[in-house]
Amino acid sequence: MTLTDGLTNDIKILNFDLKDEVELRLILKRRLTKKEFKFYNMKNDGISKDEIAKDLALDDKRYEEMAVTVIKKINSEKVKNELTLKD
Repeated sequence: MTLTDGLTNDIKILNFDLKDEVELRLILKRRLTKKEFKFYNMKNDGISKDEIAKDLALDDKRYEEMAVTVIKKINSEKVKNELTLKD
């Protein structure tokens, strides 16, 4: 799945088109921690929960917390504004 597809699914209200893949990757890299960025990319690539948790040394509770945190950050107005093209 492309980053654009993943973000389209994860952003609750998307009023504008997303920027290109390269820009999206740079923005997320800047806005998320290294671990959150890696987590989001792995999840977006369809890697299983168990493999992600093992690779990032996360227990079940921390995995769920990170999933919620990443989605909240991506859905914040500030980040959404950076990710989208506005005329």
